[in-house]
Amino acid sequence: SGPAVAAARGAGLGGFVLNLLPWNGGYVCGAEMLNRYCDGDFGLAFQWDNGEVGGDRDRLHRACAAVVAALRPWCHALLGGHPVLIVRRPHALPDAALVTAMLRREATAQGLSGLYLIANTADVSGVLGQAGFDAFLDPDPADWGSCARAASRMVNQPRRGKVLPRVRPALTDWPDPPDGGAVVLAKTKTAPYGMFLRQAIDDTDDLFPADGRAVFVDS
Repeated sequence: SGPAVAAARGAGLGGFVLNLLPWNGGYVCGAEMLNRYCDGDFGLAFQWDNGEVGGDRDRLHRACAAVVAALRPWCHALLGGHPVLIVRRPHALPDAALVTAMLRREATAQGLSGLYLIANTADVSGVLGQAGFDAFLDPDPADWGSCARAASRMVNQPRRGKVLPRVRPALTDWPDPPDGGAVVLAKTKTAPYGMFLRQAIDDTDDLFPADGRAVFVDS
């Protein structure tokens, strides 16, 4: 764990994103193995695997309380001064606006300085755009449309809301069908990946305030 954090710091990264996975009525993330190596310059963000969440208001509230309890103790990577929580499957939420409100209330109740909530999708044309998320994340490669240049996915960022870029290395495991799919950024060469990362950083610097900038790098 220590060498992994050291390598990430050396590469200029500001933190890791850990998955919050359901376990025994709560959530686990493995942060205890990394937290000792974190500080104000390198912290942890979290992604909630919310696929199993549903049911009535009480069940939703218990799930939100368990999510906050699972992420609360650790050294956080901050955006806008707040701990970062990505909702992995926002379209699966029974009521996205209700859940974001519950998460924020629970964070306050448990002593967190708010939450910076990110929906794991760039679709801001529907209900998620009004559901209380602070930002959106460029979609997973499986949801990309085919394009000649990887960076062209990031056009019209302002019209799509605050969409933070996701950059991923070689995608040889993803198909590229003619009607849409993943983009192969690199196979044996690093130049396309470097171009994509540089463009993502430049776009983020141009579009967003200093305390709200982030580029997510998939491993």
